Amino acid sequence: MLGIIDINDRARTANTLLEVMEKMGITTGEVMEESSFKGLFNSIFSGDSVLLIDGCNKCIAIGTKGWQDRGIGYPVNEPNNNGPQEAFNETLRTNTSLIRRKIKHENLRIESVVVGKFTKTEVNVVYIKGTASDDIVKEVKSRLNKIKMEGIMDSAYIERAIDDKHMKTFPTILSTERPDYLSVKLLEGRVGIIVDGSPFVLFVPVFFSDIFKSTSDYYSNAGVQYFMIGLRYISLLIGVFLTSVYIALISFHPVIIPTSLQVNIIAEYSLIVLPLPLEIIILLLFFEILKEASFRLPVLTSVAILLVGGLIISQSIVEAKLGSNVIIIIVGLTIVASYTFVKPCISNAIRNFRIAFVLLSSFLGLYGIAIGVLFIVGHISGLTSMGTTYLSNKYKSHGTQ
Repeated sequence: MLGIIDINDRARTANTLLEVMEKMGITTGEVMEESSFKGLFNSIFSGDSVLLIDGCNKCIAIGTKGWQDRGIGYPVNEPNNNGPQEAFNETLRTNTSLIRRKIKHENLRIESVVVGKFTKTEVNVVYIKGTASDDIVKEVKSRLNKIKMEGIMDSAYIERAIDDKHMKTFPTILSTERPDYLSVKLLEGRVGIIVDGSPFVLFVPVFFSDIFKSTSDYYSNAGVQYFMIGLRYISLLIGVFLTSVYIALISFHPVIIPTSLQVNIIAEYSLIVLPLPLEIIILLLFFEILKEASFRLPVLTSVAILLVGGLIISQSIVEAKLGSNVIIIIVGLTIVASYTFVKPCISNAIRNFRIAFVLLSSFLGLYGIAIGVLFIVGHISGLTSMGTTYLSNKYKSHGTQ
């Protein structure tokens, strides 16, 4: 009763009463004023409560969202034996709380943007003030505000909308499902983008060196870390160039191959009915079909079916004289090397380059490979991530030895 009297004594107008209620009468953490019917409806449709006062041209939106979620699970796409074993989920507030639990500092900023004409999806821009570049933060918020889409269902929609270039090979925006990995990137000065309804959080800017790093590197000593990064560089070279170099040496430059090896290769290929480039392309397509089938099969049976199917079909190809054992080994090695990277987008980029180099080496040999390398270097040199040069790395490397 005393509280009501105190408020009534201070509230001379409806607007004053609204201000007093907002500051003294509501204990919820999320309180925001709305001055339009559009904002009022958005708050109601989002699950918030709205306080209306007679005679006042504003209202108070109170954060009372509540719904069922799947809880905090394990990182499925980025498994790691070391470090925290928790992953983002589809609830925005859960994801931001996971970040706040790891970075307990007043400079951590979480700013909200609403995107999507019909879905009204909330997008949070996360960064550490003073560590992240102000220009990058402004650029991210500017691109988010310029998005004109009917609806946003996942962070992939945001990635396509704000990317520097749509026609590119290597990714200039990366995503993660691990709060610890995103926290490390925030400490390095990156900017995170959390989309309500998506368990994958984006971060920018991205550099070429980022595609060779994984979460496990931050929990390893310097020797293991540099060895694994070097191994991924070698895997990139194997995944892109091994098949094309083999075609070039056999078809255009056999003199480079030792004589004893030439005799074995000629004896094996005398019985093969298909040209070497066509043979490799067919095997590459076969492995891509197997990979695509693995996404559609039940988890418990996919590994057994793919393993047996791959062995049977590979053996049948050799016995039918449609391919050689050497080619199956080379193609299999290139496929395995492609999947040493955590992000699927990197494996897809390696696949595209591999096919392009197979075609170039089929017509021009090693000269075609050299032309392709020049094109890749020029292409990567021209890439940018939020206006930052892709081949630069001016951000500090936090947590590395």
